Amino acid sequence: MENDLFRTPRGFMTALNGIYIELLNGSLYGKNLTWGMTDILAQYYTCREKDHSYSSLAKFENVTKNSFASGCWSRAYALLNNVNTLLEHCDADRDVLDDTYYHVIKGEALALRALLHFELFRIFGPNYSEDKESECIPYASTSETKVFPLLKANEIARLIMEDLKNAEELLAGFDPVIEKGAVWGDGAGGSSNDMRYRSMRMNYYAVQALMARAALYC
Repeated sequence: MENDLFRTPRGFMTALNGIYIELLNGSLYGKNLTWGMTDILAQYYTCREKDHSYSSLAKFENVTKNSFASGCWSRAYALLNNVNTLLEHCDADRDVLDDTYYHVIKGEALALRALLHFELFRIFGPNYSEDKESECIPYASTSETKVFPLLKANEIARLIMEDLKNAEELLAGFDPVIEKGAVWGDGAGGSSNDMRYRSMRMNYYAVQALMARAALYC
């Protein structure tokens, strides 16, 4: 299916939209990266009752904690494989995309790769202000099925920022949100919505905001 999918711009958009949908998985932003695992471990909720569904996680019991962390880790890296597959086809099948589609899709995908690594880095990495040399997480830069090496924290930070800068350069001059702002509503006459609703995607300004967040963190 992969070869057929990337024969048209619609196929590229389907792959990109699939990544956004998968971000809503419960192991990622659907739960654990918003109000779930991280907030419970931070003791934001009272889960003291014995029959509370998050009681064991709130007590930092190893089996439960490892299960939640493993789910977040594996789901994020599985999704990164999809992101990298899309990025690779952006260049391998460049003739399928016009300039706008190429720059917007590849820019968004690079930013999403940086975002997922940044979340993993915050959760599984060291306290960056105190320890920049510890090996922490791999940086998945290709869709190749292999074990990527653990990299030092300062190298992860560099790669995240590099992806964000490249995303910013790709989106500049091509992302419709820059000139048109938040365009809500479908296109007239049943025209494509691919370049509409940009305020709900990893657009040019979202990339700049994430870049600032990463810079403050590191």
